Amino acid sequence: MPRRLFIIAVGLIATLSFALGLTTNWAYSEALNTSKFVQTADTILDDPLVQEELATTIVDSLVQDSPLPQILLAPLTKTASTIVASPTFQTFWSDAIREIHQPLVTQLQSDTPIDKTAALRVDLTEMVNAVLADLRTQFPRAAGVLPTTAPLVEFELIDGENLESARQIVGTVNILRWILAIITVALLSLLTFMSRRSGHLTRTPAIVVSAGALIALITASAIPSVAQSFADSEYAQTARTVGTSVASSLQTQAIVLLVIGLGFIGGATLLQRRRQSLTQ
Repeated sequence: MPRRLFIIAVGLIATLSFALGLTTNWAYSEALNTSKFVQTADTILDDPLVQEELATTIVDSLVQDSPLPQILLAPLTKTASTIVASPTFQTFWSDAIREIHQPLVTQLQSDTPIDKTAALRVDLTEMVNAVLADLRTQFPRAAGVLPTTAPLVEFELIDGENLESARQIVGTVNILRWILAIITVALLSLLTFMSRRSGHLTRTPAIVVSAGALIALITASAIPSVAQSFADSEYAQTARTVGTSVASSLQTQAIVLLVIGLGFIGGATLLQRRRQSLTQ
């Protein structure tokens, strides 16, 4: 009995270790994988509220020195919103985010001291110039008050102090995911060694993988609600959408591992029953 309880305890620890390892590895990849980061940024841009606010910001930057009457400002903002929602603008947005994320990853993985007064910014000037050209064409009466070229328009992705904190978090997560991987492999090896019966020999690691994947799947399902709860009320739906997009890769990994684990368990169970029937 003590041996069986010890195996169960080791199995529970291995399950938690596997679930945490899967989650931390997903978080590390999600933050440093440029393609996934850009996909998340694209998801944010798909939100009509974000499009409207971005369009308002662009128009405000264009008319800051020459205020327009409300009768022209509203149509300009509406047109800018349509442009922001266009495939051309979305492509430009994706390229801009991609260009800024790659040096960000370099900073996060580097040991070079960070200038806390510096910041990583996304340059939207070219994007705004394209909007300006369309606005001047569609609203010739406003052409006189609109600038010929757009002013420098940037938004701050991350400042120096937050970059330092992000580097520490990324470093900690990276160490943690390797430690958890080593612990999980060691515990699974121990469980395999301690299992005497061939059925248990096959099923024990599969049970751990299946249970760990199920925990990770539950965690992924909770991410959208958690993201929504931390966001301001006006951005709650946007946060939930982003959370759903971000969690999708973890859900996919967990489902695949769960199916594989259950498949091994089912196969091992059928094999054990077949052997028992042949010995009877």
